[in-house]
Amino acid sequence: MRTFWQSGANPARPIVQRQQALAVLGLPANATPEQIKRRYRKLAKRHHPDCGGDPKEMQRIIAAYEYLAKEHAR
Repeated sequence: MRTFWQSGANPARPIVQRQQALAVLGLPANATPEQIKRRYRKLAKRHHPDCGGDPKEMQRIIAAYEYLAKEHAR
């Protein structure tokens, strides 16, 4: 089962990954690229380690943003 989930053959995987990325950023399913970018910048300012934020949370935010940006570029 795990092999199937991690393979590209699973049609639900991209949908779940998008939902998870949007949840990390706190955005609705119909968020536009502009909304995603705005929310990323706001969260980055709040959670950046140089500003006293949590490095792990910042990594989650960056990963979510990069996934959504890469998805939009397709």
